[in-house]
Amino acid sequence: MSAECLMNYNSTAMSGRAGRNFFKAVIGALKRLVATPE
Repeated sequence: MSAECLMNYNSTAMSGRAGRNFFKAVIGALKRLVATPE
């Protein structure tokens, strides 16, 4: 899923607390990917 698609999904399908929790989950996953040595 591309970033643009993800943002569109987040803005249309999510709102309020659910949206923030979803965004936090995405950020957490990205941080784990970045922290993992290739």
